[in-house]
Amino acid sequence: MSIERGVELVDLTQGSAGVQATLRHANGRDETLRPSYVIGADGAHSFVRHRLEIGFDGKTFEQTFLLADLQADSDWPDDEFHIFASGEGLAALFPMGGGRARLIADLPPNAAQAANGSGPTIDECRALMSRRVHHRVALSDLSWSSYFHLNARMVNRLRTQRVFLAGDAAHVHSPAGAQGMNTGIQEELNLGWKIARMLASAAPDWLLDTYHAERHPIERDVLRQSSMLTQMAGAEHGPMKLMRDHVMPALAAIGPLRDAMRRTVSELSINYRKSPLTLERLLDGGPRAGERAPDARVHVIDGPLGRLPGSGCLYDLHDPGCFSLFLLVNPTGEDDIALAPATITVAHAMRDPDLDGLAKSVEELLPGAVRVWRITDTRGEGANSLTDNYGRTRPAFYLVRPDGYIAARGRAPSDVHALLRHCERWFGAQETNVDSGHAESGYHED
Repeated sequence: MSIERGVELVDLTQGSAGVQATLRHANGRDETLRPSYVIGADGAHSFVRHRLEIGFDGKTFEQTFLLADLQADSDWPDDEFHIFASGEGLAALFPMGGGRARLIADLPPNAAQAANGSGPTIDECRALMSRRVHHRVALSDLSWSSYFHLNARMVNRLRTQRVFLAGDAAHVHSPAGAQGMNTGIQEELNLGWKIARMLASAAPDWLLDTYHAERHPIERDVLRQSSMLTQMAGAEHGPMKLMRDHVMPALAAIGPLRDAMRRTVSELSINYRKSPLTLERLLDGGPRAGERAPDARVHVIDGPLGRLPGSGCLYDLHDPGCFSLFLLVNPTGEDDIALAPATITVAHAMRDPDLDGLAKSVEELLPGAVRVWRITDTRGEGANSLTDNYGRTRPAFYLVRPDGYIAARGRAPSDVHALLRHCERWFGAQETNVDSGHAESGYHED
């Protein structure tokens, strides 16, 4: 894939014959393309969204915000971001490397700075920081700055036949919570592997409907949360100010709550448990289907491409270009639990015929698109073992999607048939009408 600069999309149509896009190059030459699909990730003023006449409902905040990229010298760690709350408002510094940082701050509702059309000066940034931050930080070398107003808007659908919206083209919101870029990247990952399956003629068209089903509720939550944080940041009195100045700092001091906040901000807590792509079966512990697959220290008994037995991390086994089917087994015999990792071999491992049959059937349903790994615990090395992070049920299976989320989990032999039916319905090649872009999937968003 190559990135073409100086190229503009000037027309987009679609019908029973597919999609037609007209591109205009910097020299004025027009080029017509007929792609299988179009992803409109062309920003808040998206041409694709306007061309499809998709609404962008929401609101504009009256409050003005300051944004500046500058040098920030302090004794703070350069791999942490810092948010300071004061009676006047918030100031946040996000490290950008090399001692540089991005400053974001809210201004009073009637602030006149933005009226002159120029951005904040270095002196204005220094004055704001001195009023709101009671720690030593020296600001210099302002490279870019701006005033801006926030919008909280989103589309009501992410798919129109063969055209999809993602990123700021689909939703815009406050930077409070730092969710924007990660949200857009997750959308592209979610949609990318599904389109890849379609281009390989290896999945039903209704798989693409799950892009909206999975991502639209998350976008709605991001808008709701970022809007609440923005209102909290600008509160001058009342419950929101009390929450910002007293409740939130107290909650952040509690370890488990702080960890939950960290997972929310980093978007590691996002899940697709209610997705139609999710097959959940009861196991003794471990992540549920629809959740992000956690890492774990594992011992590989056997795997694809002649992989030799050995210890490592589960994340190193997962190829984001395909599915991963992890078969969780125990060494055979009670005494084998105490074996050192180097002594665990295929001969020691439980060769469950149901798991063997499952692996073969899934490989036949997803030819060339799944890697099967038979794994067990690595012994004697502390926390984050397979049992710690994936529960105690053995034998068990976890099917992980290319984007790192668990599509299905269960045990053998009771859940094998359900998994095969699930894979056949959602991930296997079927005869469908892709022109409509809305084949009957049996799923409807509430």
